[in-house]
Amino acid sequence: MSMDPSNYVDNRAEVIFGGLSGSMVVDAEQAATIDFSMEHLRAREFGTSNSFQIAGIKLESSTEGLNDILAPTVAMLAIPAIDSNGAVPFNISEISADYRLSPSPAGPQQVDMYQKISVASIDSDLPLGSFHWTSEMNEVSSELVRGYYNFLPAMQGQLGSNSSQMSQFGQDMAMEAIKNSLVMNNEILANVYDGDHSVDLLIDWEGLPQLADISALDINEALAALTVELTVSMDETAIMTSPAALELVDPYLQQGFLEVENGRIMLVATLRDSELVVNGDVVPLDQFF
Repeated sequence: MSMDPSNYVDNRAEVIFGGLSGSMVVDAEQAATIDFSMEHLRAREFGTSNSFQIAGIKLESSTEGLNDILAPTVAMLAIPAIDSNGAVPFNISEISADYRLSPSPAGPQQVDMYQKISVASIDSDLPLGSFHWTSEMNEVSSELVRGYYNFLPAMQGQLGSNSSQMSQFGQDMAMEAIKNSLVMNNEILANVYDGDHSVDLLIDWEGLPQLADISALDINEALAALTVELTVSMDETAIMTSPAALELVDPYLQQGFLEVENGRIMLVATLRDSELVVNGDVVPLDQFF
């Protein structure tokens, strides 16, 4: 597949298109490779400041099984820059997204999933200057993934027509998630109000394989099977001069849920062995239940 470069101009606007090319190759075993590339796209409205430009798009993907949602898969998307002038001006650059799905070393009925979304530079009226999000889900039940993808079309097709069946489907998925282990790790790095901030969240769920009925779920057993580690680190100068300081940050500093350390506003919390620790202090869990 390909499209040649082309230009369109009239008395109101012009569009300049750099062309595109793409290919998809599928072998006899249903392994597939997709490659798509688009060159620049520019649009401008004469007599105004309105314009829009995409520097290009690159997409690459490969899977070992085109018809199997759990087949090992790798995908990559890259956009060098997007620029817009007019009512909502902005310029963002070095946009990328990566995705991987692979068998999990934890067992034959589990998969690992990885994704990363990154925007290296954002220039706009918003206080966000850059954004990077990395997410990992490991030891994910294969049945849970298949159930999720089956649930979506079922929900769309039966929404409002058979609520009891949909409710049972949701309970079955919840049971699958509760009974099986799951490890999630999320890291967010962002520049906001000219300061660098980060959030790191780890959730390690051991699973409750012995649970036969969701109504028999015991909160104490669930807490014992759960480990959570959360670290929030914010640039003190940037946050305290932002509109969020008065209502969202200062009250928690006064209560001790946030602490200041070497120019950083910190929150370090862990839940392990049914004990919650926030910034070094044990917090009783019974107040939450």
